[in-house]
Amino acid sequence: MVSRFAHELRLNLWMEHLGLDTYTAAQLIRDPIHMLAYHSTWRAIAKQNTAIYRAVFPEDVKAIPLTPEAHSQLLQVRYVLSVL
Repeated sequence: MVSRFAHELRLNLWMEHLGLDTYTAAQLIRDPIHMLAYHSTWRAIAKQNTAIYRAVFPEDVKAIPLTPEAHSQLLQVRYVLSVL
């Protein structure tokens, strides 16, 4: 079991970064280091924020976050171009 301080620190960081109030955080995040909390809360909010960002700034292609697969492909292409 983690200390109370560590648990509250994690919860406060999640609330701050995700814009959650105390009630919502208590409902969504029981254990902030559990993978289910990460995927069902953090990733879901990040996905919504990305969709909103892309709708508001469709022309800002450079600022659109890449998927891990797209990032790997970009790194491979950059490597190939650098050795040519």
